[in-house]
Amino acid sequence: MATYLLTWNPKRWPWNNLEECIVDIKQRGYYEDTWSCGRNTKIMKSDRVFLIRLGTEPKGICGSGWVTSKKFFEDIHWDEEKQKRGELARYIKLRFDKLLDPEHESILPRMALDQGILARMHWDSQTSGISIQDDVADELEKLWASFLGKPYATPFVTGAKEISPDQKFWEGAAKQVSINVYERDPQARIV
Repeated sequence: MATYLLTWNPKRWPWNNLEECIVDIKQRGYYEDTWSCGRNTKIMKSDRVFLIRLGTEPKGICGSGWVTSKKFFEDIHWDEEKQKRGELARYIKLRFDKLLDPEHESILPRMALDQGILARMHWDSQTSGISIQDDVADELEKLWASFLGKPYATPFVTGAKEISPDQKFWEGAAKQVSINVYERDPQARIV
């Protein structure tokens, strides 16, 4: 699993239904969408993505999710001027597990990404799909979990099977579970 940075600049693309997307996450545990991945051709299903808002204050991390498409695909460009010229853009399908509305709630500030190991990453990219190094991604996961007030999922060992140290576990999605319950007559037991 790799981790990538997706970008959002409200000056270039207003997200008019962001509040609805956030409600979707609260109700279902996720919001499905497509997003431009720039020139990247390596993003694959199950890769982790973080969304950074740039261009307008407040700037910073405002979302996270997982890639659901097997690989990128091309479609009409999201930029109207490029659409008119017949240009295409690369996209991925993804499932956001968290989205914050920067106009109404705090986001992880851009300045927080200039500390420690996170400072090794160029966070002000003008294009989506930038790869985040594993050690930087791990630190970002910890910071994001802390910012959201959630525990960070660390590797663990269960029974005799050891979990890989770079395997991560995520929480938050709603899941429906059904079980069978068998009623027993206590008098039918053999003593």
